[in-house]
Amino acid sequence: MANGHLFARLKLQNGATRLIEHRHSAPLKIARPFPNPENGGLEICVMDASPGLLSGDDYHLEWMVEAGAQARITTQGATRVHPAGHKTEDESGAIPINFSRQCVAAHVGRGARLELWPGATIPFRGANFRGETEIFLEENASFSLFECLSAGRVASGEAFEFEQVQLKTRISDQCGPLYCAQNRFIPAQSTLQNSFYFGAATHWANFIVMSPHIPKDAAKIAQQILQARAISGAASELPRGGVAVSMLGNRAHDLKIAALGIQSQLCFT
Repeated sequence: MANGHLFARLKLQNGATRLIEHRHSAPLKIARPFPNPENGGLEICVMDASPGLLSGDDYHLEWMVEAGAQARITTQGATRVHPAGHKTEDESGAIPINFSRQCVAAHVGRGARLELWPGATIPFRGANFRGETEIFLEENASFSLFECLSAGRVASGEAFEFEQVQLKTRISDQCGPLYCAQNRFIPAQSTLQNSFYFGAATHWANFIVMSPHIPKDAAKIAQQILQARAISGAASELPRGGVAVSMLGNRAHDLKIAALGIQSQLCFT
């Protein structure tokens, strides 16, 4: 069981974003960041030295982006979630006692910008995963988040054989909540391959982008991009400048490319 922690603080200094403070504990670490010459921001890759999230693992990542700083956060690959531990079977059957959890928190300062582009989450057979994301935006801050869930190791015949996946996301600013979502996928209770869930798809993705510079017809623009790329999905406007897009497909790469296209068209570059 691993309790990985990562903290990073970014600051705008002399027109460029600097990583002025960071600390981490195994198995998490930050690869050497490199500058983005187009906007003076930083490109940061989070690395995990383990084979994935094992039963009982608890990761916490915290990002502090100070006023005017800009950063794009990626990961070295997909998040692989291994099977959960179980109690001895009793009158109620085998009950998972351990789950894997990953919590991400971020504070985005005035006029700052943060992009989170982690790899897809792949829950193995018997996995029990909880993902939690909490974001706070100060005035004129910009933020984007791409999250993708796979049905499992589909090529190995493990589609929708995980125990449970829970995903919680909350984004707020000084005026209150901007976006709140809680998704729970339990294959044993609901057939996730019906038309109300994944249908014939094997990947679900959620893309959120918020900025004071986003046009008022952002949802319409996003919907047009989905249609042009033959991606099944829908876009909704968010309060105070933002759009949320849900997508279904059979490759995480296709959904990510669609999200990048939406971000680019919304002048969030």
